[in-house]
Amino acid sequence: MRPFRSPLDFIARHEVFTLAEYRAAYRSLGRNPAGAHDNLAYHVRVGNLLPLRRGLYARPGGVDHLVLASKLTDDGIISHEGALAFHGLVHVEHQVSFLTRRRIAEFHFNEVIFKPMTVKPRRYARHAFTTEERGATTLRVSTIEQALVDCLDDLDRAPRTAVELLATFRESRERVKVHHLIAAATERSSPLLVSRVGYFLQRTHPELADAELRALERKALPAPDYFVRKDRRSTDQLVSRWNLIVPRSLANAK
Repeated sequence: MRPFRSPLDFIARHEVFTLAEYRAAYRSLGRNPAGAHDNLAYHVRVGNLLPLRRGLYARPGGVDHLVLASKLTDDGIISHEGALAFHGLVHVEHQVSFLTRRRIAEFHFNEVIFKPMTVKPRRYARHAFTTEERGATTLRVSTIEQALVDCLDDLDRAPRTAVELLATFRESRERVKVHHLIAAATERSSPLLVSRVGYFLQRTHPELADAELRALERKALPAPDYFVRKDRRSTDQLVSRWNLIVPRSLANAK
């Protein structure tokens, strides 16, 4: 990236940025970084910047929700529905999730909830993600396989209903590396998650070798359980291979 010519040049190239980033740019211009905060306050007063929260600023106008999510903590990985949006499989609607090792509060902006998931360092280190440049910001984003598995693991962070999530699996089938998806599912040590993933793969990847499905079966539910535990209905149907009791709407989805 070419050097900044002025504070306004930095602002023009960063739609969202932190106070720490601005101080570093201020220093690179040969200015005293202690004056960066007062300079930011000036730009807020004249309307060049919006203060989003302490130490976080944005240019007025449209804000890229994924860039904003990446600035809420210094180790954030955009995950779940946010990652699927990045990969072009869904649209950002009401929520963007991100993983972090820190404990921070939810953030609300423009009717979107930025929802952190605090994870232990071991899980963070094993999380499959890629880095991508978006403007002047480097995003950490879950891989498609990791995001699909995470959405099935935590349906409250999935972008859609189970039926629509199945359609997203089907839409992504040409881009997904199935062995990566299976690895992401089995390393979580959750039989319910494995059964959900196995069921979705069987529905969306008919060409999948039976040996790969059997590898999932060995770690699947040992006894029947509900696809959505908090929403049980008498019309739900048992899929015996996965010991999974699924909503009729999902069982009948094309």
